[in-house]
Amino acid sequence: MDGTLLDVQVHRPASAGKVPLLVFIDGSLCIPSTLNDSVAWLQRQVDGPHPSPWPSSKRPSPSSLRPVAESMQDMVCAANGTPTTCRQEPRARMDTIRAEPVPGKDWMGEANTFAVWAGRLDAVEANVLRDLRAPLLVVHGERDGSVPVASARKLATAMQGAGVTFRYVEVPGMRHSLWSTLTEARALELHRDVLDWLRSKASGEGDSEG
Repeated sequence: MDGTLLDVQVHRPASAGKVPLLVFIDGSLCIPSTLNDSVAWLQRQVDGPHPSPWPSSKRPSPSSLRPVAESMQDMVCAANGTPTTCRQEPRARMDTIRAEPVPGKDWMGEANTFAVWAGRLDAVEANVLRDLRAPLLVVHGERDGSVPVASARKLATAMQGAGVTFRYVEVPGMRHSLWSTLTEARALELHRDVLDWLRSKASGEGDSEG
């Protein structure tokens, strides 16, 4: 989150070629069970050893660091026509959280208690996308009630011309997880699309297409 280096040891298969790794990073304050289900589904589709976590060892540049509180204000007010006015409400809520960091109250989800938020608001997070060189796939639900779809659209616009392979998929009717589509068949189709994209990048195919 703050750019601190992580050292993770993995057992590499006896192969001279590329080894695909599935990297699962939860940047929120909670890990919904549906996200774990998505990772489990992807793992079941992979032949051979299960993918292993592999965090980035590149420390972000100082210009990529900013307080979590600022990022949250940007996200909440992404679709607001008067962002300066919009930021007043989350700022007031954050001040309340800092003054009363209790576990009995929550903000933006039951798992996100004041006590949890208090430990995060004034932390410094790393904007890893600013220094990104790997292919990036962003899948966002049109009806996401946790992270406004407008923030994902802004990201998609910002990533155009960034010099990396980038693809943005906005799913009509989907909420905050890949399993929250309108039908189970659509959810499975979406998971297969994600897996196909991961496999294509692992093999080096379609790098120019995004």
